[in-house]
Amino acid sequence: MNERQEYKGYWWFPSEPDQNIAGTLTYIPNERITLSLIGPIGTPVELFDSFHDREEPIIHGMTSNAQKVTLANCNSSIKMNFSCGFPIIYFQCQYAIIGKHLDSIGQKCFFRAFVHIPVLSYWAPTKALENMINFKDKSIEKITVSFTTGEKTIDKVKINTNPTISINNGVDYNGEHLSPQIKQYSYLEIVKRKNTSMWNFCSIIMMFEQFLSLAVLDTVQCSKIFLFDRSIYQKYAGNKKLYHPIQLIYIQDELANTDKKWKNWDFLFDYTSISGHFAEIIQKWYTDKSVLSPIRTHLIDSIAHKKVFSSIDFLVIIQALEGFWWRFKDQEYRQKTNQKKNTSLKTIIEQIRQDFSDVSRVKKIEIKIEEVVDSRHYYSHFMNKSQKPNTLDGIELYKLTGKLRILLICCVLSFIGMDHQQIDQLLNKSNNRYIVE
Repeated sequence: MNERQEYKGYWWFPSEPDQNIAGTLTYIPNERITLSLIGPIGTPVELFDSFHDREEPIIHGMTSNAQKVTLANCNSSIKMNFSCGFPIIYFQCQYAIIGKHLDSIGQKCFFRAFVHIPVLSYWAPTKALENMINFKDKSIEKITVSFTTGEKTIDKVKINTNPTISINNGVDYNGEHLSPQIKQYSYLEIVKRKNTSMWNFCSIIMMFEQFLSLAVLDTVQCSKIFLFDRSIYQKYAGNKKLYHPIQLIYIQDELANTDKKWKNWDFLFDYTSISGHFAEIIQKWYTDKSVLSPIRTHLIDSIAHKKVFSSIDFLVIIQALEGFWWRFKDQEYRQKTNQKKNTSLKTIIEQIRQDFSDVSRVKKIEIKIEEVVDSRHYYSHFMNKSQKPNTLDGIELYKLTGKLRILLICCVLSFIGMDHQQIDQLLNKSNNRYIVE
């Protein structure tokens, strides 16, 4: 989804397939999916009736290279030159599905997805290529590069009654005579036993993006999504089926940077660090997704690289820590202490720090609780600053937010099944600026 695309063809409403009109579909990454039509689509109407904005759940198309296209959640606008006898109709679309006509975006017709996420090749590096160096008289005589065709699975996990998630590796080979190119990469494969909708696949993909965002402590998004329909294939000898990929395009919040050179030492953890526990961790991540949300979402928001820090970034961390406490810790603590009144923010921060006091990064940081409490109330309720004299701002608030983020990371890692020793090892190994003082 990081490359501009353009499709010329004919377009129509599913209820009126004979009333089609020529136009161009343009996808501009991170900006818009626009269908431009030469005249009104559908049953002929009076010219001025075309000026009414309309919403269309589905528009079908056939491109000049014979590809079926579905556009979903489309809103129209019009551009008119009164010296011309026809208007230009524009539809801004939320989704484009290249390769299939859908009746609705909730239609259950897909069973598999291939998802390309640029950072995945760094997080779970592939070893598809093999190099062999032959020496003669202490100098290199020959270098041989080889790879096996087809995909190889790095790891595969069954998520209870949900999908099977695999991390696979592959190789792209361009055998041009003068400048052949070989590229190895890792990608995500999702397989469902029963057909499901693109909505369901999007939800699964988003959850994995958030998991990788936590792992690399940076915003992660996919660059390509291909869905597969059991009814769309080509049959070969031996009754083998090659399923045709159906591309899903939508506007992302932030454009995935395929050119970024990720550094493993900046990751919180990579696949190698958790390979022995990957199945348990990813199962916990998916199985308890509703339990951990929106705490997980707040954590991912807090590690997004932003040009400007604000008090909102501080409040996001505080709300996530409070939410974690209320959901997982408060009842046990109040029963143990026979406490009847609500647990204060002061106690929450103190107890979370105490819980992870054996983690060296937590042990090193100094947090003045009165500064956390006053800053929380001041920025949440816009109280008079004289009433909250320990309120921080500027660089001091930024530093405090970083310390609290470490506590939140510990909470989330603990929730998905890591013990304190594992958490300590991961934090000590990483050089990411979000967890290094």
